[in-house]
Amino acid sequence: MDVSCVIVELKPDSIGRVKEWAKFILDNREEALSTLENEGVTIESFFLLTIESKDYLVGYMRAKSMEYAHEVVKHSLSQVDAYHQQFKKDTWIGGIRAELMFDLSRLKNESNFA
Repeated sequence: MDVSCVIVELKPDSIGRVKEWAKFILDNREEALSTLENEGVTIESFFLLTIESKDYLVGYMRAKSMEYAHEVVKHSLSQVDAYHQQFKKDTWIGGIRAELMFDLSRLKNESNFA
């Protein structure tokens, strides 16, 4: 099981677009969950964070294989994936991956250690 956490700096004045994106994902929950299943993703969460007047998204993802999940997204015809990819182009300045120290799960075969 792969685990990823990314911290993404958002372009200024993107909060309205971020809220639209979150609403779109939730309004299309079944398709979003279907795309996660196709990608082998078991959890995907995003948090909005403001530090010193800059806005960030913190994304957490757990997947059987991050490499496989990213490959599936590249070839996806899903409306949800297309919307998400456009959202990233419109609002993301850049991101950095957090280093995993440990990840505990009570689900069998889902714990990782750095």
